[in-house]
Amino acid sequence: MAEFIKKAIRIISPMAVFAGIVLCALYALGFIYGTTVKQVSDKEYTDGEFTYTYTGMLLDGKLNGAGEIIFSNGDRYTGGLEAWRFEGDGIFFSADGWRYEGEFSKGQMTGKGKFYGANGDTLTQDPDNFSEFVSIAGWKYSGGFNEWGQSGTGKFVFADGAVYEGEFVRGLAEGHGVYHNPEGWSYDGNFQRGVINGDGMIRQKDGKTISGVWALGVQVTRHD
Repeated sequence: MAEFIKKAIRIISPMAVFAGIVLCALYALGFIYGTTVKQVSDKEYTDGEFTYTYTGMLLDGKLNGAGEIIFSNGDRYTGGLEAWRFEGDGIFFSADGWRYEGEFSKGQMTGKGKFYGANGDTLTQDPDNFSEFVSIAGWKYSGGFNEWGQSGTGKFVFADGAVYEGEFVRGLAEGHGVYHNPEGWSYDGNFQRGVINGDGMIRQKDGKTISGVWALGVQVTRHD
């Protein structure tokens, strides 16, 4: 019996060590958590070249829960945190004057929120990638948006009252769209890189129409 117990111990001990290593690794990566909760105020941390102070909740020594971080360069974050990273709803204030209010995931802005530019511009995005941009210069845009700018279908209202509704590629009218000029005429047809190009029709203020083909804004063929 004693010999059997010794063998069992020799078998179990390496397994226990391995399990301990796995648990420590999972804990360090933030997949599992302990139970020691603490509230701190203006606690200073240094991470590489960055120094910041933190006020909020700690879970086993990690930034976790609601809190506020003030960075040495003037940036500031307030909101949810998980295992040292921004997580959930929060607000990031840039030292350059802009701010973002919305969702964060694993330390990154998801874009599902609202940007406030330093000059007063605003950009709102939702989970379906629908955006609304309002410029202090007087124009606004609503529709699809990605890292290249306006993308997909959308509506652009110019400062002078002109309106374009249709397809966009990299911030420019591209594909089919309708342009309404504030002087009363409109164009319904194809665009390329923001310019009338291809088949289309102009409806004049008096209701008369002109159909044809345009090449970079110049009509080259007319359909009677």
